[in-house]
Amino acid sequence: MGKNFSIVCLLIFCASKNIDAQVTAQVVAPTKLPLYLVGTIILRNQSESIATIKARRQKNKRTTFREKSELLKYGKVTKIGRQDVTFLNYLTKKFEKIPLGQFDGSKKLTAKKMDKGESSFHLKREKIDSLLENLHKEVYNAGSAPVYGRQGEIVGYRITFVKKNSIWSRLGIRKDDVVKRVNGIAIDSPLRVLELLRQLKDSSLIELELQRKSHLRKIEYLIR
Repeated sequence: MGKNFSIVCLLIFCASKNIDAQVTAQVVAPTKLPLYLVGTIILRNQSESIATIKARRQKNKRTTFREKSELLKYGKVTKIGRQDVTFLNYLTKKFEKIPLGQFDGSKKLTAKKMDKGESSFHLKREKIDSLLENLHKEVYNAGSAPVYGRQGEIVGYRITFVKKNSIWSRLGIRKDDVVKRVNGIAIDSPLRVLELLRQLKDSSLIELELQRKSHLRKIEYLIR
């Protein structure tokens, strides 16, 4: 049984390598399907990385996908990268990629109204890189304190102050906001915050969930 199990494992390993080899050997062209890549969230465990994609004909409908998941009716996602998503097109039987949506780099930090309780910002990649490099300076432009739940657990961080015209202010953060989640991950410890900051370097989409007064809000940052 042990020998048979080893053979099965070897076959699975070879099959997965074969798929990677096919993608590498083939020149992956941009898809002609009506798909738009809003952004990607790259996590340390690649299988948990997320891509947000919408069909151009469906104006406001967005769906998130992980590797090996079905891409609507069009195919199967095989790889999620910072700038594109590769998938196997069921119709053409070829690997194709969905490039990241076009972004006008001349635009600075801008906000776009979305559904009620949501807002969207466009950010240049250099702005995020600069923020992470100068975090030791930017940290003095806003303050926060943990918010505890009934069992004594941390359920978020309350913003105690935000300096006017600071990066935090321009990112839509306000005094007394309670930041609860970043990219769907609960902010329940200082170590979690540091882990998320490291992930921001490889993400093109950041989703911030917070409580403002008695309302839950979502802020989306598209990084190009």
